[in-house]
Amino acid sequence: MIDKERAIGLVESFLAGDALARHWHGPVPELAVYAVEEYEVGWLVFWGPAASARTGDAQGRPVGGNSHVLVDRQDGSLHYVPDAWWPTEGWEDHYLLQTKGVRRPDPLAAEVRELLRSAGAVAAMLHLRRNAPRLGLPEAKAYLTSVRDGAEPPEELAALTRKEPASPLWPVETLAGPVEQRARMDHDEQSRHASSFGSAAVAYAEHRPDYAQAAVRWALEAAPGPRVLDLGAGTGKLTATLVALGAEVVAVEPDPAMLAELQRALPAVRALPGSAERIPLPDASVDAVVAGNAMHWFDLAVAGPEIARVLAPGGVLAGLWNLLDDGVDWVAGLARVSGTEAIGVRDTPVAWRAETADMHLPKNGDAARFGSPEQSTFPHGQRRTADSLVETLATRAGMLVMPEQERAARRSEIRAFLADRPETADGGFTLPMLTGVLRTRRL
Repeated sequence: MIDKERAIGLVESFLAGDALARHWHGPVPELAVYAVEEYEVGWLVFWGPAASARTGDAQGRPVGGNSHVLVDRQDGSLHYVPDAWWPTEGWEDHYLLQTKGVRRPDPLAAEVRELLRSAGAVAAMLHLRRNAPRLGLPEAKAYLTSVRDGAEPPEELAALTRKEPASPLWPVETLAGPVEQRARMDHDEQSRHASSFGSAAVAYAEHRPDYAQAAVRWALEAAPGPRVLDLGAGTGKLTATLVALGAEVVAVEPDPAMLAELQRALPAVRALPGSAERIPLPDASVDAVVAGNAMHWFDLAVAGPEIARVLAPGGVLAGLWNLLDDGVDWVAGLARVSGTEAIGVRDTPVAWRAETADMHLPKNGDAARFGSPEQSTFPHGQRRTADSLVETLATRAGMLVMPEQERAARRSEIRAFLADRPETADGGFTLPMLTGVLRTRRL
């Protein structure tokens, strides 16, 4: 359940991202939340330029009036609800139907059902016609029959009992998915995803990108010393960048095939079998713990105390993720075609900020081992061809666990999209990316 303070924090993380730049005339000013309204389905959080928020002036909003975000009370997902919706009676019903496929019981049906029981069909019909004048006689009879038979009236009839909106109800725009999606993932399914990479270790090493050096420097700049643990190191993509920057690196990886590939590529690096939940290092033995595209697999209720144990006082924990820049038109199209199996909820900048804002916290309510986090993104890119980009996406966990026939079909769809785009159809190109960093310090 998302409370008011959590809702504000999620929106502030969203505002700190890059998605608003293309909707604003000129440079994006400092943004701030200036009001919050509570509804049954969630929190409507209003935002605008910080200077306006301080004075109570709600002007200066971006093109289109997109100055409020609905934070879903149940799952923390973020949505833009069109301005014409939320003052309209019944807008929450429309929201639930559009975003979750949930249709709440028609309150008029309960009244009609009680009148059928206590006063008979004539009284129930009179009440129905008086309160739902848009129902014609045939529709009213069908409505009454459904209620009498113990069913909810069909949606096409229930819709006629609601007040007709003054203007068309434009679709809800989802800005970020459920913030607790990873925590709610079935444990066996998550384990299957987390352990799926070993079967593709060589392809992972060949096709996955490295990390922007500026991002790695920022992740480590507050560390009290040069000793760094690369946790969930995979085939060594982040490890190699750490070595290039002069860090004293030890790598820990649970998958034997991935660990073997790391040891082959970086024989001088100390590489050990282990996991975030069981780190094979002594207490206070490293100054920073970093995780490249791996922190979302950690069980922080167990891994949090372990990471804190191996960190020196004042040590840094940093998660890094390579993101696709969906502010670029063809990359946004690629994300739509590829589906969440290949380009997931953490793989684009706005969703990444919301999804990782509290990833350093245990999900079981235990005390936090780390302080308030910082998030930042850094420009990055990877040279690809259409074929090699298809192979890169094929190393994503969601793709690796798909049935072979479905995986082949998805690869074909992605390849066809890339062949049809002028940016990617012929020869090599740079895939627009960002490296996102979540950085926090041991308490």
